[in-house]
This record gives sequence, C-alpha cells and structure tokens, in this order.
Amino acid sequence: MAIIISIDNVEISRMIIDYEQARVEVHYRLTDSSLVTWREGVAFFWATLPTPQPVLDPFGNIIGTQELPSNWFQLPPSYISLLIGLRNDADAALTASILGG
Repeated sequence: MAIIISIDNVEISRMIIDYEQARVEVHYRLTDSSLVTWREGVAFFWATLPTPQPVLDPFGNIIGTQELPSNWFQLPPSYISLLIGLRNDADAALTASILGG
C-alpha cells in the first residue's frame, strides 16, 4: 500500500539577505492542505555557488571534490540586480531618515 502525500504550500517564514556572503538564506515549511507540516528547513540561494573543496587522500593527492549541500542553489542572474537595488533603496531610505530626523 502506497501513501501519497500532497504538499500544497511552501511557507516562507524568514529571508535573510547576506550581502557579505552574496547569498539569501530562506527558512521554509512545507505543509499539506490541512496545514500539517511535513518538512521544515533552510535553503541558501547564492549569487555564485562556492567552489567545491578537493578531497585528499592520506598522501595529499586530490581524489575528488566534496559535493555541495543539497540545500544550496544558484540564484538566476536576474535576481542579482534586484537584490542590489533593494540594498541601495534601503541605504537611501535609512540615510534620509537619519539625516532628516
């Protein structure tokens, strides 16, 4: 007997834009139509994915590379300018409120 789980909703509880590491951290929850949570997690969306690190044997020879975590994703290029614009708008608004108030 198979059990079929239908995930109907992805709820984003928090998004953290990390300009220093050039990534967006997204905290999410997957729920079904009854709002039962099936999975909670964190995903990272990178402007540029970090380079996988080499795996060395005991003699220091490269024998492969580490796999990147399954919750890391590459941001589409169109989002990069959006994030930069968001930061610029926030900087301008904060500067205006500090200087004007």
